[in-house]
Amino acid sequence: MRIHLDPRLDWDGHLLLLHHSEQERSSKLAAWVRRGLENDEKVVYSEVDGRSEEGSLLAVLRENGVDAAAATAEGRLSIIPIPEFYPAGGQLPVIERALAEGYRGLRIAAEASTALTFLNWPAYMAIEREIDEIARTHPLSAMCQYEQASTVDDHLSDVVSSHPTGIREWLLSTGDGDGELILAGEIDVSNEELLACALRAATSRAPASAAPETFRLNLGRVDFLSAGACRAIAEGTRQFRDGSGTVLVVGFQPPVASVLRLSGLAGLDGIELIGSRPRSSIQRPHGP
Repeated sequence: MRIHLDPRLDWDGHLLLLHHSEQERSSKLAAWVRRGLENDEKVVYSEVDGRSEEGSLLAVLRENGVDAAAATAEGRLSIIPIPEFYPAGGQLPVIERALAEGYRGLRIAAEASTALTFLNWPAYMAIEREIDEIARTHPLSAMCQYEQASTVDDHLSDVVSSHPTGIREWLLSTGDGDGELILAGEIDVSNEELLACALRAATSRAPASAAPETFRLNLGRVDFLSAGACRAIAEGTRQFRDGSGTVLVVGFQPPVASVLRLSGLAGLDGIELIGSRPRSSIQRPHGP
């Protein structure tokens, strides 16, 4: 199966890398690190002591053409122990110390399996929420790496709740722009639940007010949409629509439009299909 890496969504901010294989994790991690180094950002990473040489960050970077030795010698790349990466006082002091060195920004990353050797699940989810808040106010990108096979059910919902607009999965990516959730790639039976979780998280962030809210879902970068994905859209937005919110589905192309209309999605209360627009009109931000 092919890996979908949509170059039209930025690889910055608070990201959830939900990987299906070590090869996928390594290649995307290396691209994310390279982007930071090229942008004069500092990269701070943590991994388990004693990890095999071939699985270490330095080996991953070398295999993907990143000059890790030079970056480490210059202080632009740091690999630090887990207790230092997850101090008792929270992530903010770590982030502010690194930014005080004068870099344009900071990138931090670790695998969830690494964090969970030191923290329990509730404590780690609290840190995820903290990082999400910090990324809104600081020049920070965090890549949180989770193995897809072990991130299911309630754990999937917990993880996605902190990354609804930063999901990077082999077929599906999410982003935000102008107050809308952007989907890119392909949605099939393998990631329908991921989509439903992302929609529940994104719609729950809609600001509260006395008037009903409108939520925009942009499908302009979606190349394939299954019938099950339409059910995921309905289920993922149900609570929002039950509260008198309206979901505007916009930007979809003709093949996706056919699936949307045949699914009966437009007949549900609180969902409106707005129509397609030419691909050339879609802004395509750069990524690795």
